[in-house]
Amino acid sequence: MLNSSDLDATSPAKPTDYLAATSLIWRRVRRGVIVRRWDRNEESLALNPSAWLVLETLMLSLRPMVAAEVADEIAIIAGGDPAAFGDLTLILDDLVTHGLAIGTA
Repeated sequence: MLNSSDLDATSPAKPTDYLAATSLIWRRVRRGVIVRRWDRNEESLALNPSAWLVLETLMLSLRPMVAAEVADEIAIIAGGDPAAFGDLTLILDDLVTHGLAIGTA
């Protein structure tokens, strides 16, 4: 006999939806972008062009997106194959860890 905890353990995990934080300020620099939240007293972070492209894609989106949708949007912007960008989950999770994006399950 199965109980609800058995079903939770075997059911596939729902992908995380990502959304850019709404209070970001940034400045382009020679090798990337310096970004921080204006509503927090934290240091600015330097993002490389790849991480900035992911964050910028989230900022331009009108809705939360899963990692695969972010890759699809980047492919449209950059004119490439979404498979070439691989799994963006690590970059997205780093953006969440530093407060630049919000991840919801």
